Amino acid sequence: MLNSKTQPSSSRQDSLDLACEATSSSSVVPSSNIASHSLGKSRRSAAVFLPGTLCDAQVFAPQIQALCANSINTLVVDFGQANTLQKMLDALELQLKNSGYLHITLVAFSMGAMVAFELLRQSKKYVFSIEQLILISSNALSDSPQKAKMRQQHLAIARNTSIGSLVANTYMPNYLYKQHIGHQHIIVGMAESLGINVFVNQLAVLAQRPDSSAQLKALRMRCCIVAGRQDVLCPVDEQLRMLEAAKLSHQAVELVILEECGHFASLEQAQHINQLLLSRISTQP
Repeated sequence: MLNSKTQPSSSRQDSLDLACEATSSSSVVPSSNIASHSLGKSRRSAAVFLPGTLCDAQVFAPQIQALCANSINTLVVDFGQANTLQKMLDALELQLKNSGYLHITLVAFSMGAMVAFELLRQSKKYVFSIEQLILISSNALSDSPQKAKMRQQHLAIARNTSIGSLVANTYMPNYLYKQHIGHQHIIVGMAESLGINVFVNQLAVLAQRPDSSAQLKALRMRCCIVAGRQDVLCPVDEQLRMLEAAKLSHQAVELVILEECGHFASLEQAQHINQLLLSRISTQP
């Protein structure tokens, strides 16, 4: 199994330009350097990324690079120490306000989809508009007592060993379809960079999330649900259920199933995700 030791983030400081020029989906670029690009012709619109549990901008590095190369503005939201969905929304609102983006394509991965659903519940409160929603490796279900108990066991493992060890030895088999060493290092590196306190806070968010099927049924924008065929955490059956719920909204909704792909689709099938985003954002009305 992967050794959980990674290079300290302070030794990985490269220039912002490197984030645009890097081409390998497994290359490591400091997340602080890829969190935001304002390069597009319209400074009012952007692709806004919501990362998953123990993830930062690194999880979207291939997509940021692809969009950057096509002069599309991007923003990866940093949830910081937020321990509720509302606080995560507050972080999103503040970062969007600072960026000036008013029309967004929302790209939400895993836990990020829970934030996206909460945003849909409260969308009338905000001045920005969601032009389209792209959900990657997500589910719309509330938490279960069994999963909540399991997460507390995982937290104990992290405290007794390390957050990197937990991710490398417990989570990794379910994260990737193919155990690519570069992808493993990115995933463990993000977790170690964010640390145990962020993990505790995000576990609280996962435990409190409500069922969001109603938000899918009431969609007011285009939606694309993306899933890995081999994702055991957010299986295809749940994606099909979400698709049927979203179809009730009478909006343009589609489901994309990626073959040979586990939970971290943005890394394992980076080129497919890149092409999907570019095709939808470039043709956005």
